[in-house]
Amino acid sequence: MNLLITLVLTLSIGMQTIANAADFEDSPELRYCAMQEGVTEDMLDNEPDNYKVKCFYLCELTRIHIIENGKIVDPDRKEKPVSPNVSGLAGNQKLRHCFNLKEQNECELGNKLYNCLHDELDKAYEEYLETKIFVKKMK
Repeated sequence: MNLLITLVLTLSIGMQTIANAADFEDSPELRYCAMQEGVTEDMLDNEPDNYKVKCFYLCELTRIHIIENGKIVDPDRKEKPVSPNVSGLAGNQKLRHCFNLKEQNECELGNKLYNCLHDELDKAYEEYLETKIFVKKMK
C-alpha cells in the first residue's frame, strides 16, 4: 500500500502532467512547452522519437526542476536544496537509477529521463495491481 501512495504522490507532482497529453487544453504549463518546442498532442501520442517531442520532455522536466542547466539534478546535492519533485522521485529506490543517466544532448537526456521514470512507474503500478489481485484472492 505504501508503494501505491508513493506512486500516486510522485505522479501528482509532475510526471502525470507530462504523461497525459490529453491535458494540453487544460494545462497552461503543458501548452507553454508545447508551443516552445512546436509539439502537438498527436506528436506526443504517435511520434515518440521525434526530436521536438524529446525537447518537449526536456522543457517539462526543466520546468518542474528535475533537470537544471541541462543536467539531471543530483538528489544528494548539499549546496542547494532540491525541489520536492526530485526528492519525491529519487526517494523511491526503483526510480533512483534514473537520476544517474548521462547524455551530452539535453533533449536526448530529457527523453531518456522521462522514459526511465515512466517505465519504472508503470512497472511498479503493475506490480501493485498484481499484489492487490493476489491478496484479494487469498481472502
